[in-house]
Formats: sequence, structure tokens, C-alpha cells
Amino acid sequence: KLLALGWWIDEVTYISDAIHFDTANFELSINELYEICLNYKDSKFNFPAFQNKQVSFVINYETQRLTQTSSINTNNEQIITVGEKKDTPSWLTCIDNALVTDLGFSFSLLQLVESLLLELNSNTMDFPILIFSSQTELCKKLFELISDKTQVKIELIHKCIDFLISHPITESSPILPSRIRMYKHRLHISPIILYGQQLAYGKQIVSISKRVIFNLFNNGLHPFDLSGFPHIKQEVEAIHKVRDRELENRIYQIACRVLGQNMAIKNLKNFQSISPKLDKFPECGEIDLLAVNSERRIVYVVDAKNQHNVRTPSGISRENDRFFGNNGHVEQLKKKTQYIVDNLPVFLNYFSIHSSNGWRVQNAFVSDKMFISGFLEGNDIDFVDINEFEKYLLNGTI
Repeated sequence: KLLALGWWIDEVTYISDAIHFDTANFELSINELYEICLNYKDSKFNFPAFQNKQVSFVINYETQRLTQTSSINTNNEQIITVGEKKDTPSWLTCIDNALVTDLGFSFSLLQLVESLLLELNSNTMDFPILIFSSQTELCKKLFELISDKTQVKIELIHKCIDFLISHPITESSPILPSRIRMYKHRLHISPIILYGQQLAYGKQIVSISKRVIFNLFNNGLHPFDLSGFPHIKQEVEAIHKVRDRELENRIYQIACRVLGQNMAIKNLKNFQSISPKLDKFPECGEIDLLAVNSERRIVYVVDAKNQHNVRTPSGISRENDRFFGNNGHVEQLKKKTQYIVDNLPVFLNYFSIHSSNGWRVQNAFVSDKMFISGFLEGNDIDFVDINEFEKYLLNGTI
């Protein structure tokens, strides 16, 4: 009953946020039996189509991930060894140094501490929450799990636990499901709850936190507000630029393989490299990929998009503003598209095509993420999953 109540509170909170941020329309009514009825009305987004696409996207992603996974670690030993790292990402050292400067501990240590939290056992096996009388007790138990204690100071473990505390609660200030999304450190980032001197957490949310923080750093995305952490912010933005270029290179390689290397240009910034008739640096800005399908007579203007996609109503609203707001991604892409349309014969001539009759210019965002903005009612811009980009280039449709 408690879980059911918690689910319903969270559901009502989500609906309230959806109404507040204008991402979905609901109608609340009470019928003749005094039952509360929730009716879903029309929405600015096609949620059913998005959910169907999301299922296919996740299945495809997980299939690829499992195919690439060579082995699964099934070691259940209780003693954790610090030191050797396998498949260490190239950005780890920089992020480690940035966290030490801004927070006082390394990211590697934070990941280790969350691994240790997963190894601890509850005294009450049928209760999913682990509770400790104090932070000192918890840190002591974590420290005991480390085999080589010369590599980790218990003071640093305390700092990691401080960071992982989501929100201190009291009887007068309880943790309300309706306010969880407003916390600076949300539970999927900082999964430990502080009540008086006691600390509590669940293993599932710790596992999610460990994976989420790693994936956000790995993609150059902000795991939390970094305005007060300049060194972390600098390194995250550096990773983001690398991921941007990697995505741009991926779509260029696909275009070259499908259409031919002489039919694709990446990172077009100096337009006079196409023809001296064009502006050198036009107002529309750089084009990530310009590709030509000569059989179907389509010129593709493609923008690679590597940005965080959040599923909360507030996150959906922010994402939609980034795409469709004033001077947003869509407006910028349409400017690039219009520049190609206005100078189509010049661009086609560069690709050794001397007639523009029957040709059309098509634009798209391509990403390895799913953006709900692509399902905005009335949207005329293609949002393409990178795994479907080859088919898109060949056929001109998603």
C-alpha cells in the first residue's frame, strides 16, 4: 500500500508539473460516484508516437551494448581492491583533478564509494533500505571493505558521503515526493537521505546514481549545477566538445559510405571553399554536414545534436525552448537551409551537378539520443536516430 501510495503521489506530481510547464493537457473531474477521474486531453507533443519510438530506440541500444560487452563481472567478494582500472576513459584524469580542486575528492573515489555502498548488507534482509546510526558508522564500515587502506583516507570518504547526501530531512521538513525534483542534488545523483544523525539509502538508487553520474560526465553533460565549480565545468565542457566532434564525424562517415566521399562535406564554415560567389562566413553559421543524394535529387543539411534529454516536464519544456525557442536550434537550421536554397546551383556545381531542376533541400537533426521535441505537433523538421541515418540518406524519409 505504501509503494502504491508513493507511486500515485509521484504520478499526480508529474501531472501537476506537466500542466504547469504546458507539456501536456489533463482534465481533472469528479463523477457521480465521487471518484476522481483524470482525463488526458490533446497535447502539444505526440506522446504515444514518442513512447513507441523510445521502446524501439532502447531495444536497439541495449542490443548493441550487450553485443559489445565481452564479459560480465560476477565476482561477489566483499573486499574491494583499489588501484587497477580497466577500460579507463581518456577524460578520467582531468575530471579526477577537477573534482579534487572543486570538491576535495576525486571522481574515481566517488565511484569507489558508491561501489562500496552496494557491497554493504542490511541487518534486516527483508527491508530494502539500509540505515546507519551516523555518518561515522557508515564511513567506518565502508573503510573496512577497502583492502589497501594506504590508498584512501577515511576523511575523503566522509567528503564523498557529504556529497551523496541528497537532502537533510526533519519532522517539520519531510522529504516530499512532490518536491524531489526541486532538490539541487536529486536522488538519482545523491541517493543518501539524512534524518537527524541517521543515514539511509537503497542499493538500487545508489546503482542508478553511480551509472548516471558516469554517463553524464562521459557525454560531457552537467550532472548538477556547476556554476560554483569552475574546474569541473571547464572539463565537462571540454568533454562535450569532443563528443560533439565525434558525433559529427560519425554522421560524416555514414554519409561518405552511403553516398560517396565526394558527395559529403563536414563542418562547412568557410563557404568560399565551395565558391568565391558565396559569403565567406554567412550569418547562418557552420553546417555540420552537407550531403547530396544524386539519385533522389536531395541536398541534406544536417545538424548533429549531442545534448542532455530530460524526461521531467520542466526538462521537456527547456528542451523544447532550446529547439523551437527564439534563435533556437530549429531557427538556426532553417537559416542554413535557406542559404543553401538561395544558392542551390552554386552548391550543386561544387558536386559536379550542373542542373538544379527537380532538386530539393531537406534538413534534419541527427543524434544518438531521443528528443521529444521531434514529436511536437506541427513540427516539419526531421529528427533522426543515428542508427537510422543510413536509411534516411538513401530514402529521404525516417
